[in-house]
Amino acid sequence: MNKFEAAYARWVMQNRFVIIVLSLVSVTALSYGAGYLRFDSSYRAFFSEDNPELIAFENVENTYVKDDNVIIIMAPQNGDVFTHSTLAAIETLTTEAWQVPYSNRVDSITNFQYTEAEEDDLIVRDMVKGAETLGDEALSKARIAVLAEPSLKHRLISATGHVTAVNVTVQMPIDERAEAGQIITVYVRDVVKRFEQKHPDIDIYLSGMVMMDAAFFESAMLDSKTLIPISFILMYHCTFGRWVIQDRSDAISDSVLNQCSHGSRRLHRLPFDLPFFVGTNHHPHRGSRQLRARISHLHS
Repeated sequence: MNKFEAAYARWVMQNRFVIIVLSLVSVTALSYGAGYLRFDSSYRAFFSEDNPELIAFENVENTYVKDDNVIIIMAPQNGDVFTHSTLAAIETLTTEAWQVPYSNRVDSITNFQYTEAEEDDLIVRDMVKGAETLGDEALSKARIAVLAEPSLKHRLISATGHVTAVNVTVQMPIDERAEAGQIITVYVRDVVKRFEQKHPDIDIYLSGMVMMDAAFFESAMLDSKTLIPISFILMYHCTFGRWVIQDRSDAISDSVLNQCSHGSRRLHRLPFDLPFFVGTNHHPHRGSRQLRARISHLHS
């Protein structure tokens, strides 16, 4: 193995300029496709274009509506959605949600189209309107109506009425999905930040397909700042760490050998022979060579 390494080192030194040129050409050729790299945060990236489940899902979306959305979950700290302040906050947030980029529909318990009969007339209205001016009886009727509506219960409100949500449906262009998702995410977070400042008694959580795509993207960016540098450090340690340890071992060995080379000359004065320095009475440096061999064996 030592002969091979020596021959290889000589060959590299003799052809160093050719190797440098070939290395630069190879790196340039291999990096040509880097300009076509892009980050796709969509869940669709996990499926091939001919995946049958993805094809069926896209057919459903093309037939009905795309399922890209942002869900703003609201959890009042008092555990009751049906209060004047909370319902009024839901009304305000519902109105602001219409301004989300690429939005084409907003659903909440306040703007749900509620139909009721009054004599021979059918009246269609928002489920809750003007919450701040509603009386206790109106609030009680709103609670009963919302929790009895199958389209709302377990969808936009919990069964006990302690958590509700505003669902924003968005229509993003396919070719600009990643960019549009980032725009929507930034806008929604800004809306939520301002909402939390006005209503600190309501906890806000974000969910939905758009936020999931944003989480994929942000996780990858976070990994690029933490895991990738750590991987390079580990690769550097695995590549060069053994050399550093070997250099330190050689330094320790030399220090010990220097001490032994001086001490071995005095070993012939001892009334006994040390097994470690066999034959050092007549050959002082033989023990040093044996010590180097033992130390090298220990560090190998």
